[in-house]
Order: sequence, then structure tokens, then C-alpha cells
Amino acid sequence: MSAVAASPLAGLRLRALRRRDGRPGVLRQLPLFRGLDSRALARVAAITSDDNATAGEVLCREGGHSKQFLLIVEGYAATACAGQSTMLGPGDFCGEASLIDGGPELRTVIAMTPMRLLVLTPAEFAALTDIPAVGRRLLEAIHCRLRATDAALKANP
Repeated sequence: MSAVAASPLAGLRLRALRRRDGRPGVLRQLPLFRGLDSRALARVAAITSDDNATAGEVLCREGGHSKQFLLIVEGYAATACAGQSTMLGPGDFCGEASLIDGGPELRTVIAMTPMRLLVLTPAEFAALTDIPAVGRRLLEAIHCRLRATDAALKANP
């Protein structure tokens, strides 16, 4: 059972259970961690928590200030940015905008199906970005989103 609650002000989620059994195997399947050595995977497993979300639950709210980085392990969520709807699935993430620069979240993300998530606090997210291969992959994923948003804006001036 999940220990999740949404904040009425910002759509924030509370921390869940720390459950690490089998986590390195799960991590290996996610693009963000694919190819990491056993030591790096163990480091990631040590700083992540498991959580679940129900369909319809707000994971992040545009304009809110997230207190967690959420990485999708199972299930799907929907988001819209620059008027373009996007489905997020295993390997995608949200909540990083507030953690990176302290500003508000750029998009609302809503669970469309039951979901399994990995959750990191701001300090854990900072530790995650200190792992060179992971920090690089996060940068690439965020840049890919930026390019997609730019293309959408140019297509719909």
C-alpha cells in the first residue's frame, strides 16, 4: 500500500516505503541506468524509494514546487506542454524542474494508469546527478524535451 498524498497547493507527493529488494534488476531496465556497473546501480538503489500512484493522481503540478524527482517504472502518465499532449511511460520522469533550479514546475503530470515509481528527495536527486553517466543521461533527456517543445512552438506560432 502506498503512503502517498497529494498536496492541495502544489500537487506534491509524500515519500513512500524504502524497498530495495530486486531494485538493481529493475534499474537496469530503465534507459537512465542502462549500462551502469554494479557499483553505480547499488548507489542508485540505496538512494531511491518505491512508490505507487493511482490513475488520475497528480504527480506534478505546473506552477507548483516539487519536492521529489519521480521516475516511472511501470504505468503511464499524461502531460501537456506548449499545447502538445505527451504520454510518459517507463523510464520517463518528472519533478526535476524545481529540483534543478528552485523554480516552479513547467508542466502538470497526471497518472493515466496505476503506476510504480522510484522517488528521490532533493538531496538524493543531487547525489544521483553526481553519478557521471546518470547526470549525462538526465541532461540528454531534458535537452530532448527542450527540442520537442521548441519544435512544437515553431509549428504552432
